[in-house]
Amino acid sequence: MKFMTFIILGVISLYFVGCSIDRSENKDLPVLDLSKEYPKEKLDIREIADIEYIPLETTDESVLGMGLVSMSDEYIIINYFGNIFFFDRKTGKFLWKFNRKGGSGEEYSTGIILIVDFLSEECYVYDCVRNKILVYTYHGDFKRSFPIKKEGLLLIPTYNYNKDYLVGYNKFTSRSDFKLLDPHPYYLISKRDGKISPLPIDVENSINTKLERKFVKGGTYSISLSEMINLLKAGDETFIGDFALDTLYISKEHKLTPVAVQKPEVFSSDVPLVVSADLFTDSYMGFYVVKMRYVPEDTYKPLNEAPYLYWNRKTGEIHRYELYDSNILTEKILRPRMSHTQLDKNQAIFRFKAEFLVEQYEAGKLRGELKEIASKLSIEDNHVLVLCKFK
Repeated sequence: MKFMTFIILGVISLYFVGCSIDRSENKDLPVLDLSKEYPKEKLDIREIADIEYIPLETTDESVLGMGLVSMSDEYIIINYFGNIFFFDRKTGKFLWKFNRKGGSGEEYSTGIILIVDFLSEECYVYDCVRNKILVYTYHGDFKRSFPIKKEGLLLIPTYNYNKDYLVGYNKFTSRSDFKLLDPHPYYLISKRDGKISPLPIDVENSINTKLERKFVKGGTYSISLSEMINLLKAGDETFIGDFALDTLYISKEHKLTPVAVQKPEVFSSDVPLVVSADLFTDSYMGFYVVKMRYVPEDTYKPLNEAPYLYWNRKTGEIHRYELYDSNILTEKILRPRMSHTQLDKNQAIFRFKAEFLVEQYEAGKLRGELKEIASKLSIEDNHVLVLCKFK
């Protein structure tokens, strides 16, 4: 089936939730030229970021996989299938965990998103199945809950916006048959009562990550590139890069500011060309350039073949960096990310599996601090977090 052609009109309103739009930056916005071929360049990550390794302690109570990370000056908090783990930020030592999965009014289902409010020291758990938010102390003591007061809403991803609100993207913006359901898909959610208010971004015809609807016996299904990201939290700023809009924005304290525009326009051809960013700092934006086309023989080909670029926000240059860690003597491309994480501004994270580090250590392919860390690991240990603090 030929991928449908979308038409978009980005309408910016001035009336939702008291938000305002900073129009002073609409002129002479930086242009991201996606039509060029950018050659691959190898670059030691230390050229653009400071690196900190954090091995996570492995105990009988703290064995976990690739969970989603929130990090403060005191704690590393990881959600792994509804188990909420707390580690010491400086040492990686396991502290405690809680699990409140169940069927009571004070418990959550398996499908959750964890949002940590470090200011109030509260864990907001968005129960995607029951469409409600439950609030706990750091030790898992129930405090309160409230429903999301809107039908047809599934907020993925969701982040901490400020002391009063969460922010999320409505995954149900359009159905699997591409019929538009929600023309303003970005929402603030009150931490007090769950009342929602749309951010001032209207999308007349959205692009979600579904490439095609298939008819099969007993129902339908869609090919979805679920790894694509259009919402990030960067410190006190929220980055919005809607796939159907040519302009990228940041939202901070109810003000929306454009930061860049892509060229060519999303709908300048039958196959939309979209930006999917998973890194946004004061100096760099890292993003995929994805052609939203359906490839029957390889449904993930559009994402697997999408070039990953770095836009230097200070110089305006775009590079196709292949980042590496000079403490590893074998070729391994690193891709620090911010998506579905909660970190300080200008920070991103990736991780090394213990098995990989042990193999490299035994082969004599590590040096420096990473060699010292790997010498103490077994293949069954937790991964080693790598915190990148971008310069």
